[in-house]
Amino acid sequence: MSAQPAANVSVGFGTACGAKIGGGGVFGSYRITSGGTGGTVSFRTGGTDGTVIAADLTGGSAGTNGAMVSAYGTGAKLVNGFYVTYTLDIADQILAFYAG
Repeated sequence: MSAQPAANVSVGFGTACGAKIGGGGVFGSYRITSGGTGGTVSFRTGGTDGTVIAADLTGGSAGTNGAMVSAYGTGAKLVNGFYVTYTLDIADQILAFYAG
């Protein structure tokens, strides 16, 4: 929202993205398809600003797939929820295997 009630009103959108994937459960592995810009996708517990448990850098070439990455062998138990954060346009697809 803009503090300006009239005349030069400006409204914008940020590029930071974050979402809750699930509550308590086990995070096993992930795969990321790169967007048109390189950047970091972070998987977290405890909120979108919580502890990073795994992160991956995208290549920056749209549509290229990263390797399937195992987060912690047999999985990481997350009691404080599971979240993902990234910047707009760095990922076309984020696939996470999670049992919640």
